[in-house]
Amino acid sequence: MRHRYFALFVAATGVLLTLGSLRVGWCLDDYYQRWIISGSPVYSEVGRKPIDAFCFVDGDPHRNRRMIEIGLLPWWIDPHCKVAFWRPITVLTHMLDYRLWPGRPSLMHAQSIFWFALWVVSACLLYRRIMRATLAAALAGLLYAIGHSRAIPVAFLANRNAVLAGLFGILAIYAHDQWRRNRRRALGILSPILLALSLLSAETGIGAAAYLLAYALTLDPGRWRRGLLRLWPHLLVIIAWRVAWSAQGYGVNGIEELYTDPGAHPLRFAQMVLERAPLYMLGQWTGIPAEINLVLSGRGVAAMCWGGVMVAAIVGLVLLPLLRRSRVARFWGLGMLLATIPMCSATPMNRHLVFIGLGAMGLLGQFFAAALHPRFWRRPLAWRASRAVLIGLMVCIHLVLAPIGLALIARYPFGRSEFLASCHALPSEPERGRDLIFVNHPLPMEILHLLTTRAVDHEPLPRSAQILAPASTAVLILRTDDHSLLVRPDSGFFSMPVSRLGYSREHPLTPGQTISLPSMRITIVEMTRDARPAAVLFEFNVPLEDASLQWICWESGRFREFRPPAVGGAVRLPASGLPF
Repeated sequence: MRHRYFALFVAATGVLLTLGSLRVGWCLDDYYQRWIISGSPVYSEVGRKPIDAFCFVDGDPHRNRRMIEIGLLPWWIDPHCKVAFWRPITVLTHMLDYRLWPGRPSLMHAQSIFWFALWVVSACLLYRRIMRATLAAALAGLLYAIGHSRAIPVAFLANRNAVLAGLFGILAIYAHDQWRRNRRRALGILSPILLALSLLSAETGIGAAAYLLAYALTLDPGRWRRGLLRLWPHLLVIIAWRVAWSAQGYGVNGIEELYTDPGAHPLRFAQMVLERAPLYMLGQWTGIPAEINLVLSGRGVAAMCWGGVMVAAIVGLVLLPLLRRSRVARFWGLGMLLATIPMCSATPMNRHLVFIGLGAMGLLGQFFAAALHPRFWRRPLAWRASRAVLIGLMVCIHLVLAPIGLALIARYPFGRSEFLASCHALPSEPERGRDLIFVNHPLPMEILHLLTTRAVDHEPLPRSAQILAPASTAVLILRTDDHSLLVRPDSGFFSMPVSRLGYSREHPLTPGQTISLPSMRITIVEMTRDARPAAVLFEFNVPLEDASLQWICWESGRFREFRPPAVGGAVRLPASGLPF
């Protein structure tokens, strides 16, 4: 494990465990990006340039409004909603895919695996650089490579940005250490350039700055004040990146369930740090998917948060002796904590553990290596017992279950592939002169992907498509007259975060408010106590039996034809359950 080429062995292991991703194909955001980058003329009025493949909604109320009318977005989306990221380095790699092998997603995944291998090698080299050619460094590299949280960045083409950000960010830390210890000035210049490449790959790259700061405070050969001053080029890079990011109109707004912009909403972001940091710690140390919070109630999320606090406290207490005696351990621990802060701008998901996991696995590698020495156990019985229990759990989670999870998630990044396929399997082909009406939908934002992939593949498209309600809860549909349906979900609309995407908390809908679309008028009839619609009236321009309306609903894990009830009648559709 101390061999100079051990990093290549670790990279080969990671590649073997992620080869299943070659069979994943396109999924979720991949379809939208395929539509943007391929330059499809369909829906060109709301299209973007290929370099904006990560610009989903740009905050332009006119464009958003048109996307809602077409059906690319559900009716409840805030017209000022914005989810637009500046990731030109990553986009260039996708443009290469669609230039060389546009119809071969397996080769696109092969490119992701290639970048993943380089990412793993860079992490192993950094561990070896910081901890020398030790067993701790080798263990840390192995643990980082086989972690299950690496799976989705590799297997999900649209998440390749995290792989690239991790690669360039780790190389930036490596170059900075080379400069500060060996006085290699060229690498001192290269480090901020690599940080810029990381940030231009994904916002996740800001996690590299956390380790640069931690390095200045713990490992810099000079005093910590001098170490901080040496970071001024990196600070200029971050400022320039953020200014350019905002000046071009990129940003996030109105989609708090997924992203919060720290620059635009600092107070809300501070609250998010307190709420989300424990979820990241829970996901990092236990392997429990942090993204479960998207389908839990408020009480369930609170229970996960307290679980994260307890796990972090226990791990910190057991690692305390190591942190006291080792500057390297303090570097990894401080870097991990600092890297957690910016990641709280995104809803906790284990795929966001790119930089958090870097420090966590550095600590765990040191801890495992120290446990092999007899003096490690020369402690009171209570300490020995607690350490033995923690080591047993960590070995089971990170050395036994993690590689299994990596292989399985790389093959099935979003659970059962049949589910996502069923979201695109319509009971009958849409027709250009008809409006496609989804009475309920398990993943409302998937309508964007359904229509754009049909556009690229030249499949029949409807005149428009509209979703009446999410399927996350049971829905009662009451026919009030020839043209109208009153829709009343059991727990109100958007009872789960995953179904609430795009619904503005700052500008919620109000009772009596109407939304006019080409095929219908939508009226908010009742609201819940927490400012969500409880009942909504949909008044169509034509009778519900008119041939211009094509009705489908989600039931028993698939779409089926739907027949509106008679006037005065009602139909109840069951909840879809957890989608994954």
